Amino acid sequence: LLLAIVAGVGGYRAYSYFEMKKAAEAGAKFEAALALANENKGAEVRTALEGLMKDAPAGYQVLAKFRLAAEMARTDAKAAAQAFDALAGDAAVEADLKALAKVRAAALLVDTAGYDEIRGRLESESAAGRPWRLMAREAMGVAAYKAGKVSEADKHFEAILGDPEATQVIRQRAEMMMALGRSGAAPK
Repeated sequence: LLLAIVAGVGGYRAYSYFEMKKAAEAGAKFEAALALANENKGAEVRTALEGLMKDAPAGYQVLAKFRLAAEMARTDAKAAAQAFDALAGDAAVEADLKALAKVRAAALLVDTAGYDEIRGRLESESAAGRPWRLMAREAMGVAAYKAGKVSEADKHFEAILGDPEATQVIRQRAEMMMALGRSGAAPK
């Protein structure tokens, strides 16, 4: 019995060691991919991230998918939005990250989708207590402004200003958008 306990503990420690080693290697590969992204080496970044998506532990696979979608956004907003939509629907992705993917997808579509579509995508994420509500409210406000619905845009921006967790930067953007709408400047 004692020998079985020692063997079990030894096996667990060996498993833990190899899992930590695998995670450390994936972390180094992810950092290398980020360095390539900072050097604007798109093809190499994509290859590195796709490798992580196949071989890395689950957490790094999700990170790689998010970063790959962000890289796609540099050149193809529609494809990036589809990639974020896929993350939002992926059962392996944690709920708050699914919500982030949903908000990122909608934000990428603000220039091409109508206000009703953006609102439909983000209304649930803009509710009080949701982790990405400020981003969702801002995207809905911009979409409303672009659609010429200035009073609707103001509601979203006022919700940002009334949120105690809003940072100074996002408050300034909300105030700027409200001022733009009230000035009668035509949306572009």
